Amino acid sequence: MEKKDWRVKALGTVTENTVLPWNGHQILKGDIIKLVSIVDLPKKRTLSLPVPNVTALYISHSEKAWNEFKALRTKHKIDTSLKKDITFNSDEDAFNALESIATSVILAFTAIESFCNDSIPFEHKVWHEKRSKIILEKSEKKEIERTFSTEKKLNDILPEIYGVDPPKGKSPIWVSYKNLKTCRDALIHAKTHETSSVGSGKINLWDKLFKLQKPYLLAKDIFNWYLSKQEEQPDWYKKYPK
Repeated sequence: MEKKDWRVKALGTVTENTVLPWNGHQILKGDIIKLVSIVDLPKKRTLSLPVPNVTALYISHSEKAWNEFKALRTKHKIDTSLKKDITFNSDEDAFNALESIATSVILAFTAIESFCNDSIPFEHKVWHEKRSKIILEKSEKKEIERTFSTEKKLNDILPEIYGVDPPKGKSPIWVSYKNLKTCRDALIHAKTHETSSVGSGKINLWDKLFKLQKPYLLAKDIFNWYLSKQEEQPDWYKKYPK
C-alpha cells in the first residue's frame, strides 16, 4: 500500500478489497481514494498526476524555502556573530537567502488565499451591499473567489462557514496575518524606496524580511482560528510542519 502523502487531495480510503469493473484493476482495503488529473503532454502523451491540496502544497514549499534561508543565515553566522557589522561571505549566498525568504513569504500568504477559496462550498451564496446600504446583490462561489479580498473572506465569509468569530483585531492571530501580508505585498508590489539602501535606523523591505518569524507558522495562526476546534480536521492541518 502506498504511503499517503500529507499534501494529497484525498477523498477517503477503501474499506474492502474491490475490483474496478471498467478496467479490472484490483484495489485493496486501506488503499487511498484520491483525485487524479490527466495532463496532456507533447507528442500526444498524457500524465496521470495526483491532485494536491493546494494549501498543503504551498505550505510545504514555504517551509522548505524557510529552511534554505535559515541554513544560509547559520552558515554565515548572521545570528551568532559577535561583530556589530555582519555580512554574507558572498553576494551569491546573500541573494540566495533573499530568494528563499521571499519564496517562503509569498507561498505562505498564497496558502491562506487558497485555504479561503477551498473552504467555500460550491453551493455557497452571500448577499452583500452593492455601492450602497440599500441595494444588495448576491454572489456565488466563483464570484466570491474572484472579487472578494482575502481579508473580506477571512472576516465575512469563513466565520459563517466554520462557526467562529471574525479574526480581525484579535491578537496575536491578526498581528501574524498583517505582518505576513505586509511583507508579501511589499515583495509583490516592490517599491524603489522599500528595496533600496536606506542605511541603519530606517526600515525597508529587507529589515522586515530578516525580522520576520517563520512565514508558514504565521499562516498557521490563521488556520488555527478556523480549524483547531473543528471535529473533522483535514490531514494537511493535522500533519502541519513545525
